[in-house]
Amino acid sequence: MLRPGLAGLLAFAIVGCGQQEAYIGGLTKVDTWKQAPTNEVDILWVIDNSSSMQNEQAQLAEGFTSFSQALDESMTDFQIGIITTEFTADDPDRGALISDEYAGPIITRDDADYVSAFANRAKVGLKGSGMERGMQAADFALSHLMTAGGGANEGFLRPDANLLVVFVSDEDDCSDEGNLGIPPEQERDRAVECYTRAGMLVPPAEYAARLLELKGSRDRVQVGAIVGPPNSKGLCDENTAVGDRYMDLARFTGGLSVSICDDDWTEALQELGLNATGIFTTFELSSPALEDSLVVTVNGTEVPRDADNGYTYDAAARSITFHGNAVPERDAEIRATYQSTIGGASSSATVDTGAAEDTAP
Repeated sequence: MLRPGLAGLLAFAIVGCGQQEAYIGGLTKVDTWKQAPTNEVDILWVIDNSSSMQNEQAQLAEGFTSFSQALDESMTDFQIGIITTEFTADDPDRGALISDEYAGPIITRDDADYVSAFANRAKVGLKGSGMERGMQAADFALSHLMTAGGGANEGFLRPDANLLVVFVSDEDDCSDEGNLGIPPEQERDRAVECYTRAGMLVPPAEYAARLLELKGSRDRVQVGAIVGPPNSKGLCDENTAVGDRYMDLARFTGGLSVSICDDDWTEALQELGLNATGIFTTFELSSPALEDSLVVTVNGTEVPRDADNGYTYDAAARSITFHGNAVPERDAEIRATYQSTIGGASSSATVDTGAAEDTAP
């Protein structure tokens, strides 16, 4: 599983609101986060509908029960919409939420069998363009044009709800907004230009900024990505490309990235489901920590270092992850006190969670 938190990227999450207190430049640091108090979330799934996605779509449909379990147990007030990575100028339905006989375009808890509605709809077909513009499709689907009165997706974005966008694709994103100048009828044969002319694509940081603007707060938006991992060669089939752009967008929003090549998505979908409820398991530190110095508390009570019912520390990602019954509940305060591996004279300061690194989109 790919975890968020590469050094130099943002240290915020949909529940990572509040402050990070840091003794800047010193050895001792104290980082704090807070789980989201709200139980409302709008979840947009963006699913690749190109010809190589048959097995992955089936796996997502079958594994959705793991995702929905967290929604059910927490009584989360959710809305779910599904679109595809298809975004061509000649497609009149681009960016529109998919409907079927199970439910309308917006799936909610009130639907008689929302799990079946999602599973049926997740199999979005295999006739989509080979130039997967997932970010561009999501940006358009969530735009005022589509969600305001009269738009195809009217009612999907609720003003007080958090927003989670999950991309599922075995190719990288090719959102160019016309910069590549490729006619729609030639896209399937010229998708290689997404890689050879990647500098012409719209940067993930730009799409992150637009998502954040929708909610006006970094703690209310997150992106998840089920995509090709960095070490995909040897682990994935020949059709799978590394989803670098999707993973960048997830990191820019403190989100979770997992490998699309895994045979079992149960754990990944469980964690994404927890994230959707506003209950997060992984939090990035503002500085690399001396592991033996870490003290982690939730609402003032120390949490043991335990992989089953406690927390673990990932030095490479400089993040702490909670497990089992130690996962902090809604509205809980999480605090990590530690010695940084970056030395210097101590001086007290308080920095906003989203400004822990100077790479915000």
